[in-house]
Amino acid sequence: MVEVLREKHQPSFHTLQSTNIDSASDVAEIQKCLLAWYDANKRDLPWRRMAKVEDIDRRAYSVWVSEIMLQQTQVATVISYYNKWIKKWPTIKALSEATLEEVNELWSGLGYYSRARRLHEGVIKIMTKFNGHMPRNASELHKEIPGIGRYTASAIASISYGEVTGVVDGNVIRVLSRLRAIGAESNSKVAVEAICEINSGLTLFFMVCNYNAIQAVMELGSTVCTPRNPNCSSCPINDYCLAFKQVNRHKTIETKLTKRSNSVRKDLINNIQDIEEAPCVLCLPITYKWDPNLGVLNYPQKQAKKPSKEETFFVCIVRQLLYQDSNTPSYRFLLTQRPNTGLLAGMWQFPLVGVDKEWSPKKQRDTMLIYLHDELEIATEMIQHHGRDICEVPHIFSHLRHNYKVDYIDISPDIRLKSSSTSGLSVKWVTDKELKKSAITTVIRKIFQKFENHQSTKEQKKSITKRSKNNKDSRSNQTSLLSYWK
Repeated sequence: MVEVLREKHQPSFHTLQSTNIDSASDVAEIQKCLLAWYDANKRDLPWRRMAKVEDIDRRAYSVWVSEIMLQQTQVATVISYYNKWIKKWPTIKALSEATLEEVNELWSGLGYYSRARRLHEGVIKIMTKFNGHMPRNASELHKEIPGIGRYTASAIASISYGEVTGVVDGNVIRVLSRLRAIGAESNSKVAVEAICEINSGLTLFFMVCNYNAIQAVMELGSTVCTPRNPNCSSCPINDYCLAFKQVNRHKTIETKLTKRSNSVRKDLINNIQDIEEAPCVLCLPITYKWDPNLGVLNYPQKQAKKPSKEETFFVCIVRQLLYQDSNTPSYRFLLTQRPNTGLLAGMWQFPLVGVDKEWSPKKQRDTMLIYLHDELEIATEMIQHHGRDICEVPHIFSHLRHNYKVDYIDISPDIRLKSSSTSGLSVKWVTDKELKKSAITTVIRKIFQKFENHQSTKEQKKSITKRSKNNKDSRSNQTSLLSYWK
């Protein structure tokens, strides 16, 4: 690997006022290239179509919904959820009249469920305090509406109202970090402060850009200047990209080093910044080794993530026979509702309890049985069948790593449980079809799918065994041909 090039330079090297972009005409050229590319390549996304709607509140509402859904979620996943959402609740008023249960049901499977709750809280406040009209600037949106952070407020205001705001999301940070070779950790304090200090260039960039140009930067980061496998050759602004230039320069140096290593190394050393001098805080760290295989992926640098906290849960699927028709039984399943605060607030799940992963399987299972008895008043004598070790399901949240161990039990058909647990949590019975439409989390869907697969496999084995037994009995009942000759 070749050391990172550290030529002496002024801080303006990383701004939009450096020698590479030294005039308003150059900045305008970037804008021109971006807009031309965006017009030709922008994706046809449903929330973008709403930009033509005359009703400014509906326009802002649609952007708001899309931005909240797009947080931590890919565009391809969001589209179907967004379409269903807008069809069901096309206006702020319509959503404000929905229950949180209905909101969670539609959001189910999208993850990060607190987003849906805050969105619901936000429209209720807009109806009560602002008479159904959204605040008309980024500052008021951020200040007044629950769940609208600075970025979302800026996105709504710039796209819906045409307000000039510095919309900075992950895509924008990545594009600008590569464009200006900003190698400091993108979410570190020094990087944030430094980026703010170069606002003479950054602000100029956004000031001359309308909201389409801001969208163009985000679109570029989402489709071309991606976290992995960026397509630099098709980038409309690669002529201005310092990271791209650095990649090409390293390729040239590698070639020269191969042919004339001694002389080139001498020239290279003369151009490397003296390590005794104070390094530029926006450059890649002095200790960083440039990886030619990464190319522009050397930018941006991110802080190392802390190890995810690991937790283990024991899940028990409780089912009860409703009726049996033509040898096909029909069951209902017990769900409990999570508290209204905390992780996955208000969502429905199978009974589960936290356990220590170091405990023996028996101790983990006994802990669940105690929970069923104390919390749901399901005594062991009510259990007709106990299916053990159905599956294990891992699930990763942004900051947590969960592992779910799953059993199931059948309880007597004549048992009637209360509508709430001992601690006051809501409880309900649902059929398999109702369960799939309920406000359940992604991991509960995974667990139920694995349970259904397990039961299907079990029934297939039973069927094969039964056919085999019937065939054996049939053969034993046939009179042997030899018996006629005895």
